[in-house]
Amino acid sequence: MIDLICGARPNFMKVDPIIRSLSEEVRLVHTGQHYDYAMSGSFFDQLGLPKPDINLGAGSSTITVQTADIMKAYEPVFVQGKPDAVVVVGDVNSQISDLLLITSSEARENLLREGRPDDAIVMVGNPMIDTLFRLLPEAEGIQVPGEKFGLVTLHRPGNVDNRELLGSILDSFGALAPLKLVFPAHPRTLKNIRNWDLQNRVPSNLEMVKPMEYLSFIRHQQEAEVVITDSGGVQEETSVMGVPCVTVRPNTERPVTCTAGTNVLCPDPLEIPEAVRIQIQKRPDTPPVIPMWDGKAGARIALEIERILK
Repeated sequence: MIDLICGARPNFMKVDPIIRSLSEEVRLVHTGQHYDYAMSGSFFDQLGLPKPDINLGAGSSTITVQTADIMKAYEPVFVQGKPDAVVVVGDVNSQISDLLLITSSEARENLLREGRPDDAIVMVGNPMIDTLFRLLPEAEGIQVPGEKFGLVTLHRPGNVDNRELLGSILDSFGALAPLKLVFPAHPRTLKNIRNWDLQNRVPSNLEMVKPMEYLSFIRHQQEAEVVITDSGGVQEETSVMGVPCVTVRPNTERPVTCTAGTNVLCPDPLEIPEAVRIQIQKRPDTPPVIPMWDGKAGARIALEIERILK
């Protein structure tokens, strides 16, 4: 038996192709650290994703407390189940690993700088893209705006929990008129806009809508002129679809989306309008090819896991 451990919603998209490819029995363990409004039963049912067998209930807290809570909650699960291997998916609250399965060459360079042995690092590709490719055909009939539009997604505290910065970002959206912007806003973002009296800085070309289910969201991504985001997963999805992306952050843990994809970093809200215009002009005729982001990462991961179990 293999324990697959997830900590955030996007990681269930990564786990799905791995489970589909493994011949071993799998027990899916959710740490509970990122449970949110979108992690309902319908999320798993609609996408055909596996539901967790165990929820450790770690909840939100500091990294130190979360890590301790996860270890304490998982210990009896591990002792009772006696799994042959434990696989941790994603980049949330790190791990001590014998095998490191990576999505890009930059990850190898970072791990080598950390002193990890080269023979423990294996390039497998991006399993999140496996799920994207599997579900895009199902999203084809979903309705999107008839006119040209951009898609906005912002949720990171560094952007939405700072009154001055959030206001400046909203101002920058107005400078993109007449381009319509669709913004499925996180509840915390809406709350901050209300509490800080920023409603008058929400421009007329910005349509704030309820959070979208995954199929609707990837359909909107696919049809958008540009996506403005601070999400890591969105940087990856837009890159393989060839959709221009502007990331409102000073850095990214997905540098391959900038070097080989369609992403550009833009930490200064004043520069967002120009960055958007440049990215739209640079839109590729065909989606870029990122090595091993081909929809087959799950199968490669399963092979590596089964190899170490032999």
